[in-house]
Amino acid sequence: MNLKAAEQATLALAASQSGMITREQALRQGMSRKQLWHRLRTGRWRRLCSDMGKAGKRRAVYSTFTGPLNRSARMWGAVLLCGRGAVLSHESAGEIWSLSEPRPDNRTVHITVPSGRTVRSPEPWIKIHHSSYLTSSTHPSKRPPCTRVEETVFDLTQSATGLDQATALIAEAVRRGITTHARIVGMIRKRPKMRWRAEILETCGEIADGAQSILELRYVRDVERPHGLPRAQRQVRRKADGRGIVVDNLVRAYRTRIELDGQRGHTGDGVLRDMWRDNQAAVDGEFTLRFGWNDVTGRPCEIAAVQATVLTANGWTGRLRPCRPGCGAERTLRALSSTGAAGPVTAQRVPPGPDGPHGHGVPTDRTDLNRMAPGPSGVVAQRTMSRSVALDGGAGHRMGDGVPPVTSRGGCAGTRSWWAGRASARAAPP
Repeated sequence: MNLKAAEQATLALAASQSGMITREQALRQGMSRKQLWHRLRTGRWRRLCSDMGKAGKRRAVYSTFTGPLNRSARMWGAVLLCGRGAVLSHESAGEIWSLSEPRPDNRTVHITVPSGRTVRSPEPWIKIHHSSYLTSSTHPSKRPPCTRVEETVFDLTQSATGLDQATALIAEAVRRGITTHARIVGMIRKRPKMRWRAEILETCGEIADGAQSILELRYVRDVERPHGLPRAQRQVRRKADGRGIVVDNLVRAYRTRIELDGQRGHTGDGVLRDMWRDNQAAVDGEFTLRFGWNDVTGRPCEIAAVQATVLTANGWTGRLRPCRPGCGAERTLRALSSTGAAGPVTAQRVPPGPDGPHGHGVPTDRTDLNRMAPGPSGVVAQRTMSRSVALDGGAGHRMGDGVPPVTSRGGCAGTRSWWAGRASARAAPP
């Protein structure tokens, strides 16, 4: 092979590796040592790192361009520097699968090598991990080489700061369709040592039933299951205004919808679509309760009582049970019942707050339960339901201003009773 053809072949290989190439690869393509030295001396190429291995063999990686290394080039350089069997893992593999957000200030690249290899980190920004499962956990065709989705999810859950972050990663991966809960369960069963093993396996069961976000998982874990509420169907497809919609949670036997609102699909025009969906639910004879992150995480016992009141009005004969000693569900339920047929509880519709990196269901203040604010047209009554209609214009309903309480079938609390309810809620003891 002549020198020009060798250089073209080398550059073609480097282009497939984000402009990075090892010394050994360049020599195998037919380039001479003199050619490599000339390109380095003139600054056309740059040496990323050069080290002497155990056998005295020089290991070097070159960038075939003169600009700063972008994230892809840095990842390829780390993989090539670490040599045989090295793959991207943890947060770096999460970037490849779009499961973790790259941070501009983060230069660290996570590399996993087989357990039998001893690799000294050639650069301070390369973090080395070891795994005895690497042969089966490496994706067969992904470039640059990285761990499979399930293995990446596992690694990220083990480095997560808490259980919520770990379960959100699993829910996001399954929601996007890049893996399934069954594959994740199969991978977990091969790992005898794992943080939050029981909780994550339980989470996979809820995801199999249709929960698609951390908010929906928290609702099941903190509201529905511990308080003995009827198990809802998840992600039920319906028709509204001639279009298909998906109801987050539907208790079909008692004609009640529980919508959990994060940011995705609930801002801008999505707010109006939600309103129309609630109106359509009223036409269909079903209640709609809407809750957000602050409700589910901050007052699960209170919203369990609200839901139990609606379900009881629709024929549920079960009993709300306390989730723990000191649970406030029964106390809230008695307070709701004591107001009589006026029905005190409303669900305030407020535009959602910003979501985090894992999609809808990340902290947002979506609702405000007016626990003890009697009004002439409340949402829930034990025996009778009053009906009213609210017309929402722009004033007072823009982003950040709040929207008067909207419900289905039970009607909408008027603006005056809404403000009175907010005042009552603030004055009420926690």
